[in-house]
Amino acid sequence: MTAGGPRVPEALRRQLAVGGRLIMPVGPEPRSQRLVRVTRTDAHEYEHENLEYVAFVPLIGAEGWPEGGSTCTSTS
Repeated sequence: MTAGGPRVPEALRRQLAVGGRLIMPVGPEPRSQRLVRVTRTDAHEYEHENLEYVAFVPLIGAEGWPEGGSTCTSTS
């Protein structure tokens, strides 16, 4: 994923095959995130690992930041 969001969208997690991985910048501020690696470990389980702090362009839309980039408190 090349845009940072307040959380990893559930729609993207569901697309992972078991053993599949997604790396995405996630954080409570639109321009300050940490890279998170999500690995699907079985049909209903995911492992989340925090990697490094980064700054990416914000993900805008229903599962990202609202237009204008206001903050959000959920980062799961």
